Amino acid sequence: MKPGGSSLVSKLLVSSAVLADRSFSELFPDPEGTPEGGEQRTNPRAVTLLPVRVTCDEGAVTATCVELSSGGILLRTQRPVPSGTTVQLEIALPKGPVFVGGTVRWSRVDSEGAGEVGVQLVAVSERAALSIAAYRAAVRATTKSDRVSA
Repeated sequence: MKPGGSSLVSKLLVSSAVLADRSFSELFPDPEGTPEGGEQRTNPRAVTLLPVRVTCDEGAVTATCVELSSGGILLRTQRPVPSGTTVQLEIALPKGPVFVGGTVRWSRVDSEGAGEVGVQLVAVSERAALSIAAYRAAVRATTKSDRVSA
């Protein structure tokens, strides 16, 4: 790697194992930070619609990712998944699926029994981290160009 190369690439070269003890956001903080006058979250979200398979001890459920950040994912599910549940997620990104582990931080049920679930990403392989970061960057770039042309 060239001197002065990408800090993201440097971080990716640290280990090829699953990084179970660190969240995605700890490993790959958002390089753009918090936009001035914009969202005040630690990890800004990319709004999207992606199919996700959620697997836990209680079985598997199909979900849709509606927001994705470097630290977590907001899912709409067919049925609720309780807070505190450890889950494995298969996220269907356009360039291929990625597999990550997470913990349900909050869960709510709508009037029809469908769930909305906030999952913190806690076990992310380097490949998955890079794929998610690239996808988020593409979505955010598209969103910014849409705002500029509007």
